[in-house]
Amino acid sequence: MWVQKWQRALIAIGALAACAQTPRGIADRVTQDRMCLADLRNHWYTVVFPKQAQRSPYGGESEYLYSVVSPNGRSLFASRREFNARGNVHDTLIRRQLTSSGAGPEEAVPVPFSAFFQFAVSSNEAFLVIAGRLQDPTVDKDKRDGIFVFDRRTGALDRIAPYTSLGQDVRSLNVDDRGDVVIYEDKGNVLTFTGTGGSRELASHHPGKFPALMPDGRGYIYTDGRQLILHEREAERVLLKVPNVVGAIRVSPNSQFIAFGVDLFGDLSSTKLRVCELKAMTCEDGPRYADWIAGRETFWIQW
Repeated sequence: MWVQKWQRALIAIGALAACAQTPRGIADRVTQDRMCLADLRNHWYTVVFPKQAQRSPYGGESEYLYSVVSPNGRSLFASRREFNARGNVHDTLIRRQLTSSGAGPEEAVPVPFSAFFQFAVSSNEAFLVIAGRLQDPTVDKDKRDGIFVFDRRTGALDRIAPYTSLGQDVRSLNVDDRGDVVIYEDKGNVLTFTGTGGSRELASHHPGKFPALMPDGRGYIYTDGRQLILHEREAERVLLKVPNVVGAIRVSPNSQFIAFGVDLFGDLSSTKLRVCELKAMTCEDGPRYADWIAGRETFWIQW
């Protein structure tokens, strides 16, 4: 009898040890790293991975037309649209520090634009890449709309390319911490511009969608419609076979995780969020489309 009890105790201890050695899930590790994925709305955001039910309101005047989170996961950049007495559009760019319960007070970001179509910010928040309309009336009308790099520290403005469509031809804007690398998608092609000022040039151009610059600046991830690919130092490596990526690709602030939308059947009838660890290439699924809007709204936040 004593031997049987001792054997059962050993089995129980072994089971506890096995549980302790079981790898924690991606959601647990994301939480441990004080990160989450949030769905941005006009007045609030909702954490969708690991999923939470409550909304985190921004507070104040938060009727935002367009919003993004900086790649470091710590700030919300958003635009508010207003109309003057003549019906002319004027957009204001806002920055708010994100907190565990919402967002801090608004900080107006001075920029030489009257309207924003879309924008993104560098990981150090020093640079913005903006598809927008310049407010300077002395600039030729056909050159006011474009894609520009704006230096928040100096106010320097550098035109990258024209912007002629409000559709989905141009999307997934990225700019690095020095402002000398700009990456985005245009008509199903990934474009990379390098250099500064008048020396900026188109460095590469290849088929692909949803490019996402790594926060550490070491390359970018994109999809060719069949798989996720890491482009780094002119070399490419397949990370994961994933057909039908939709919405956007988001890299976590620590460069360890990626998130993207997946069209399960290729007809947008069932879309869900997927989160993968880059090193192990293991994945977990987040909410379905019914609970989560595929597209630019889902971003990493880090406390």
